[in-house]
Amino acid sequence: MQILMIMNGEGIGGAELQFVELANQLGLGHDVTLVCLQGANSIQAGKLSPSIQIKEFPYPSGSQALGQLFRAIKFCRRLEYDV
Repeated sequence: MQILMIMNGEGIGGAELQFVELANQLGLGHDVTLVCLQGANSIQAGKLSPSIQIKEFPYPSGSQALGQLFRAIKFCRRLEYDV
């Protein structure tokens, strides 16, 4: 199964680490693509499995945020995923 996960957060906290753990577990039997908005600090801290594809769309607050968000949406629409 093709799974798309979207993470919005640059911090490293309990929720982000749980998200990474969920992605790792899903990656054992499925193809997982992880889209990271606002950076991937929590991904690096959570030791994401190398089998999971990562695409980052980092942006600072302000006017650049909207452009990066549209790029992320465009990227996600090109993918074929089940969940």
